[in-house]
Amino acid sequence: GAPDPDWASLNLVVMVCHRCAGAHRHLGAHVSKVRSASLDLDAWTPPVLSLFASVGNDRANDLWEARRRDGTVAPKVLRLEAAIKEGKDERGFAGKEPEHPPPVAFDCAGDPEATLAAVTRKYVARAHVKPATATVASCVDASASLDVPALLERLVRSSTDRRDAERVARERRE
Repeated sequence: GAPDPDWASLNLVVMVCHRCAGAHRHLGAHVSKVRSASLDLDAWTPPVLSLFASVGNDRANDLWEARRRDGTVAPKVLRLEAAIKEGKDERGFAGKEPEHPPPVAFDCAGDPEATLAAVTRKYVARAHVKPATATVASCVDASASLDVPALLERLVRSSTDRRDAERVARERRE
């Protein structure tokens, strides 16, 4: 949500602002490995930079906040739509979708406890993540084809609940 974030969670593949970086640190390194984009230069190897470039925050938040973003479009899509109406571009969209809501911790400015609670709901409880379905690529398929966004989607949408795994297996058989 914040412009020009200068921190990142390496394992969640998201760039975050300084305020949210503090909340991510409270989650523990087993959930979020926080690094500075300007101070921790050893963390930013070419593969890590490539990973972040191939995913991006918009795509990551499409996964981490999928339930909140249902029926909405990214602000840049709305800007493109306005350009189309002005005759500057041929591509088009329906024109009825509202803009994506800001990330969950965006409205918690000035309240560290609210920020931590929002970040915990998002990344620990996965409150806004849609469960995996049979149509989501498996980790093996996504990694074999070097499809980083699909692999991240599988990892984000995976659940430790055995019933979810059984449901996906049943969907694949049908």
